[in-house]
Amino acid sequence: MMLEQKCIVYVTSWNNYITNFLQFNSKITHFNFSFGNIAGSNPSFILEPSDNMFASDTNISKQWAIYKKERPNAKFLLALGGATFASTWNHFESSSNVSALVNCLHEFVNRKFTTDNIELDGLDFDFELDSRRPSINQCNNLLEVIKQLKIKNPTKLFTLTGFSTSADPASCETQGGSNCSAPYSVHCGELISMLSHPDFAYVDFYNIMAYDAGRNYPYNIALNNAYNNITDKNKVVLGLSIGSQWAQGGNFVEEMNELIDRAIIVAEENYGGIMIWAIHPDGMGPSLEQSIENVGILCDAYFSVKKENNKSV
Repeated sequence: MMLEQKCIVYVTSWNNYITNFLQFNSKITHFNFSFGNIAGSNPSFILEPSDNMFASDTNISKQWAIYKKERPNAKFLLALGGATFASTWNHFESSSNVSALVNCLHEFVNRKFTTDNIELDGLDFDFELDSRRPSINQCNNLLEVIKQLKIKNPTKLFTLTGFSTSADPASCETQGGSNCSAPYSVHCGELISMLSHPDFAYVDFYNIMAYDAGRNYPYNIALNNAYNNITDKNKVVLGLSIGSQWAQGGNFVEEMNELIDRAIIVAEENYGGIMIWAIHPDGMGPSLEQSIENVGILCDAYFSVKKENNKSV
């Protein structure tokens, strides 16, 4: 059996600094443009990307078209929400909005961009509400939106991204335990109802934001908790941060050696891949050039092991 291989990178503020997509490592399988916001109201929702890359006369859209010709297997997704546009998820509170949301997202993901009629390959739902837990209605309605989008667009990708503790047992919010990756987090178990639902079959894969959770975060517990709910390792992707991330006592940047070790372990244990946050100069951590190089190093480390596994599976 050939295992699917994924090395995903988030790219923010892309219109400000990317002049040549071909500078990126060819092993990157997915680019997640960050972020998009859903504005307006039912029945006229509007999807608004944070950068204007989708006009055919911009340099970034031309570079996107060139890259797709050179590396046609690479996938380009627009990530929705994130902490930047957490208000996006307010629209998912009511089931009466589902049909209009599906129509809005279906239109956008099939829109022709650039003079070469390039389309997005899918959408990533970066489901985070800052310090709040999503309601059960928001979880149910988001999963229904993804289901309907996948039925309408079977060749497109629809992925989910959640906090590091989203698959931890819900009891971890109030008590510790060996199966808690970050005890007492308000987000413990907040996406279990989605990850364990039969309709999760319509989600292509799940990215764990295994960062911004403090130093020495036990990512292996987060991986195991996600797998226990999804029951398909190929749908579980570990997030790695190459830039500044939160920790008690002050932000820090993870050592590259540690990130390389995690990428190798993900490959050795046959999880679905790695997700890298992010190529975006944040004033702390690597420069743009170093970020691009670091992404390449992590993709190379992951694929060097994954290929060996594919030979023997």
